[in-house]
Amino acid sequence: MSHSEFRPIFLFLGLWITCPVFAQVQQPEDGIQALEDLLPDGEGKELVANYCTRCHSTERIRQAIVDGEGGNEAFWRTLVDRMRRVFNAPIASHDVDPIVRYLATHFGPSAGFETGGGDVIGADPDDELHAFLPNGEGKTLLTLYCTTCHHAIGLRQNIAKRAGRDQSYWNTLVRRMVTTWNAPIADEDIEPIITYLSTHFGPSWGAP
Repeated sequence: MSHSEFRPIFLFLGLWITCPVFAQVQQPEDGIQALEDLLPDGEGKELVANYCTRCHSTERIRQAIVDGEGGNEAFWRTLVDRMRRVFNAPIASHDVDPIVRYLATHFGPSAGFETGGGDVIGADPDDELHAFLPNGEGKTLLTLYCTTCHHAIGLRQNIAKRAGRDQSYWNTLVRRMVTTWNAPIADEDIEPIITYLSTHFGPSWGAP
């Protein structure tokens, strides 16, 4: 998976959320306003704020979009497509292109946007998780999938407790999440997550 396709940001284990099917949970109006204050003006801004806050907190969206490393149009289209296909995000088909264009324009690799850094919204446990996970291919997938069922604190603790295991261990653990707990991880995203965990939390973890 290349830099332009999919890289780090949203995480894995703890608190069942009430919308594995994205649709029904609408954030309070002040959550939408907080995100609008954080995002730069441009066509598609209101769509991003309205759709994303239906199931994600403003803080988590900040980490994924504003504090992320950015991506080209293909990267953001892949992300939006996964939200619709895997998580049933209720994004109307005619809104996909404006959302992708907005994200690629303002949060692409050459956008030069000054990241929020958490100034707009107070820190919460997600910040610690975001800081705990090293940047690298698979971080975005890990955070995106794993925090749908696991709270940030529990996820961080579970990964730290298991750190130092080899790839075989992480392979078994991730696949068990899918087969036993019905984790909604797309088939093509399983290997990148396993590789990320075994690379950053494998036998060399914690070595000087």
